[in-house]
Amino acid sequence: MTENSDGDPPDGAYVALYADQTNIGEIPVLADPDKAVVAAADYDEVSRPGKCVLSPEMVILACYDGENDDEGFAAIIADQ
Repeated sequence: MTENSDGDPPDGAYVALYADQTNIGEIPVLADPDKAVVAAADYDEVSRPGKCVLSPEMVILACYDGENDDEGFAAIIADQ
C-alpha cells in the first residue's frame, strides 16, 4: 500500500485496518510509503499498478492496475 485514503503515506495501523476490512484471508498487506515497489514495477506509462504480488524474497511476481479490490485480490490469489 503506497498511500492511505487521504493520499498520505500509510502507517502500520492504517495498513492493518485495511487488511482486516478486506476479504483477503491470510495474504499480508505491506506499507510502501516510499513507493519502491511501484517504482520498480513495469507499467504502461498510463496507470501505475495498485497491487503487486511479492515473493518471500520481495521479488515482484505480478502487478494489477485495476481499481476493483476484489478483482485484484482474486487475481493475486489465483497466482499463488
